[in-house]
Amino acid sequence: MRSLIWIVAIFLAGQAWGNPFSTHSQAFGKPCPCYQQGLSSKSIPHERPSTITLEARRVKSFRGELIFYDLGKETITIKPRCAAAKRFVADVSWGRCSAKQTVTLKPIEVGPFNTDFVAVRVEPSLKHRR
Repeated sequence: MRSLIWIVAIFLAGQAWGNPFSTHSQAFGKPCPCYQQGLSSKSIPHERPSTITLEARRVKSFRGELIFYDLGKETITIKPRCAAAKRFVADVSWGRCSAKQTVTLKPIEVGPFNTDFVAVRVEPSLKHRR
């Protein structure tokens, strides 16, 4: 009986995590049809806000409003908080592979290993204001 319980537990854990050898695991949500592997790597600072242009071809997958975004050497998670970022998510989920949007990524936790960000509206610089 115990071995049967273990087999069922291992089977259910495997179903929850998806196939570890597939490109898109079920744990990461719905795969994006626009995703392209092998793009040049981008780097962003993990401990401070930075401005980035989001591209549909770098979106690996979605889970709700969360975006799993491929920077080349790592994958980050982005939560859209502004209208522009939410529009980008809608465009990409509808299959518009030419979608691009410039946003500011703010880290959720400050640290060099942070991979979770919030996308907010780009703040205009002070020298361009009148």
